[in-house]
Amino acid sequence: MYVSTVDSGNLSGHLLAVAQACLELAHVPYDPSATHRALAASRQRLAPLLARVPELFAHPATVNTPLASLMALPDPLDEAARNAIGFERLLREATDDLATLLPDTAELAWLLGDHIATLRSALRDQQARLATAETAQRLQALAHDFQRMAWSADYDFLYHRKRHLFHIGFRVAEQQLDAGFYDLLASESRLTSLLAIAKGDVPVRHWASLGRPFYAVGTQAGLRSWSGSMFEYLMPSLVLDEPHGSVLRDAGHAAVREQIAFGEAHSVPWGISESAYAGRDHTLAYQYSPQGVPRLALRRTPPDELVIAPYATALAALIAPHRAAANFAAMQTLASRARYGFIEALDFSPARLAGGEAYAAVGTFMAHHQGMSIVSLANVLLDGCAQRWGMADPHIKAVSSLLHERAPREVSMLYAPLPGPPPLALQRR
Repeated sequence: MYVSTVDSGNLSGHLLAVAQACLELAHVPYDPSATHRALAASRQRLAPLLARVPELFAHPATVNTPLASLMALPDPLDEAARNAIGFERLLREATDDLATLLPDTAELAWLLGDHIATLRSALRDQQARLATAETAQRLQALAHDFQRMAWSADYDFLYHRKRHLFHIGFRVAEQQLDAGFYDLLASESRLTSLLAIAKGDVPVRHWASLGRPFYAVGTQAGLRSWSGSMFEYLMPSLVLDEPHGSVLRDAGHAAVREQIAFGEAHSVPWGISESAYAGRDHTLAYQYSPQGVPRLALRRTPPDELVIAPYATALAALIAPHRAAANFAAMQTLASRARYGFIEALDFSPARLAGGEAYAAVGTFMAHHQGMSIVSLANVLLDGCAQRWGMADPHIKAVSSLLHERAPREVSMLYAPLPGPPPLALQRR
């Protein structure tokens, strides 16, 4: 058993964001127009594919199926309002039809499945709004529970009072703190730091004790992280709104620019972050390691190590949504999308390729990377909703001035470049 400092802070931070979402939803009147827009967008995505297979719902084997009946409804929401139980059964049976009727049309099956999921969500919205007062009470109770859970975490025992830094974690079996520390501002741990300060477990001095290794980016200043990963720069930004002109916002922009430039220089899609790669252990499970862009990193990735993680692009959408959309399209041409979305990674490292392959697909899915992607894209598409919820907590508001720190106007150049690590080919796979 292991207590992770960064994971503890992430859990608390996102619980607080969900609590604020519940409170907001409890007081916002139901607006069916959002549901209608979602269904219209879903139908718009389906239209080109359905046009290619006009015979699909005209064939005798499919014309009387639940799926065909569902797609023929002129107003599904009206049907849901009139007969909720029957409509729910129709959705369930239509879902079963997808596998049997559309075995050879994977993209259409995915989009139809997404359409059915949207209809199911709309049905649940309608059912919840039938008991508005009861729903509001439940949402407020949930918010209270989430807040209690978030603030019950004890960060004090993970904190080194002399160094004013957090240990990386605590090994429960050995009853021992890790020897390593989170000592950088550009780190995935800064959400934990902010929460611990807001809670009063650690002093504000801790924030000032975090390292700020600046580097020159033209006439501006960038901020180095430990491994140069997208995760370190942008994961806390899922629920923290760092102001324009702040050192953290500028560091995020500089990191995304470096990531894009690095991908273009190597003629591959961009987006590097800690992830699984195309190496397996004796159980055939994919291995996992930190990855990053060398210019951003204090710890250098071997020069022939090149692993692209799609979730890094989702995080970058917070900064550069149009570039992220184009990069997703480029990755999709490399067969990086599967049943549950984009796969974990594309490994371009020569030492791990065989048979003349250009890359190896790391065909697994990691729940926390999928979750980060969903929250990031929700921020992009829904006006920074998760960031708004995260910053709405009164305790976080009280320490939010720490996020306003400005970058220095001048940065001294290093006298010599940092030495690089040996190539991956010289290390054990």
